[in-house]
Amino acid sequence: MMRALSNEGDIRRAAAQLRAEIESHSYRELKVTWGFPNGDRQTLDSCILRGIRNDIYVGFGVLRPNVVSHIFKLVDHGSDPTDAFYPNAEVNVSLLGKRGVAGMLAADGSDTWLCHSAMFNAFRTKIAREKSLTFFRDFVVSVVDGERQREVIPVVALGSSTFVADIEAFVLRVLDLKDQFKTGGELTEKAKRDEDKAAEAPKNEDPWRWNDGDEFEGMKTAGNRDGVTYEYRHGPLCNRLKSALEDWIKLRTRREPLIARRTVNIDSAIVGHDMRARVIFEVKTSGSLGGELYKAIGQLLHYRRKRGTPDTHLVLTLPGEVDGTANDTIDFFNELGIYVIYETEPGIFKASDGTTLEARLDGLLG
Repeated sequence: MMRALSNEGDIRRAAAQLRAEIESHSYRELKVTWGFPNGDRQTLDSCILRGIRNDIYVGFGVLRPNVVSHIFKLVDHGSDPTDAFYPNAEVNVSLLGKRGVAGMLAADGSDTWLCHSAMFNAFRTKIAREKSLTFFRDFVVSVVDGERQREVIPVVALGSSTFVADIEAFVLRVLDLKDQFKTGGELTEKAKRDEDKAAEAPKNEDPWRWNDGDEFEGMKTAGNRDGVTYEYRHGPLCNRLKSALEDWIKLRTRREPLIARRTVNIDSAIVGHDMRARVIFEVKTSGSLGGELYKAIGQLLHYRRKRGTPDTHLVLTLPGEVDGTANDTIDFFNELGIYVIYETEPGIFKASDGTTLEARLDGLLG
């Protein structure tokens, strides 16, 4: 479990490391005059990071004694600061370990994290912390803070391989939170409506949007009139795989926030803090090396390009009854960098050599 840093020396060292890490990813350093809701203007050391969708301006400062500030603003790639250059998000850290600010630094034994306490302001009004935690519910983690535990939102780990993308994703979600607050709707209700809409998967839905819905289970009919009714096997297999992934995520020891998600196109995936897939799964119900499996190759490669990174792992998932009958298939896919697993029992997935899905994921993601 993550532990909040409380020693002043540890916090100062971690804060310096965080700034150095941010600056190491920047493509430009400059002075920027930032505006704040109370009317103040401050010229701060700043740098620009190149994100996936935006440039990210990051300002550093000590806006009050013993509090180091990290302020973020997203702009279009290549855009310069404007006269009204207000932060989209602030993550301020007390160098004395006090909790009257929104940020904190925490360690999980292998890395140090910048975290946010879920205390946000929008339009000069505080957003209820409970609503913020609900909005960020997929990413909230528990941190030991002195004698108690508290829930926080991880922003970025200092050693993250997706450092800039993690920051960009956090700021984008903060903007979404503030937009929802501006409309006056209850965040919990809107989040529920979004999930319900995603689960229904209408034809006009964005086919690449992550959702938490389940696949269809039941009987289907092939053909128009007098069609053949059959049990739909793909949906239940996808849903059992998703449940297995969720169980593994709950038990894992490392604290990079991960979630199990799907899209209209992607059967299942493990998604990271930056909303990019760490592992993508394609489910097929036939193990013969024919059209469906050849199609899976193109699907997985395309899905990685659309919702993953060059480091995203690819997994083909097959029903258990084909295990042992498709050695050529295993070799073929392994040569392409695609791992093959089978459902050996309901909800239990293994490779042909007996390696469990959980052990494989431990090796890939820890």
